[in-house]
Amino acid sequence: MFRYKRRKAVAFQIHIIYNKVLQGIREDARYAAIKQALLRVEQISARRTTYLYAADLYRSLRRKGVTIRNTPDCIIAALCIENEIPLLHHDRDFDHIARHSKLEIITP
Repeated sequence: MFRYKRRKAVAFQIHIIYNKVLQGIREDARYAAIKQALLRVEQISARRTTYLYAADLYRSLRRKGVTIRNTPDCIIAALCIENEIPLLHHDRDFDHIARHSKLEIITP
């Protein structure tokens, strides 16, 4: 996730990103390098309202016929929306969420 400030991008992440990114890495050396890189990025925390908003977001999308494959994606989207932070991603669920919500997407 990135927040723009006076033409500078500042990266943020949430704790669930550790799991989503690291669990798929097979090589130990690459895992260690990416883990260290993630640990250097500033964290923002979800609140109780974030999880409630994520559930509302999921339900709203389902009513529109959109199925999000992973619950964490709704939590990440809710956190971005609540904090007005655009999301840089590589996951098609976020494109679906953005089409039907206030989630702002950054395209690299």
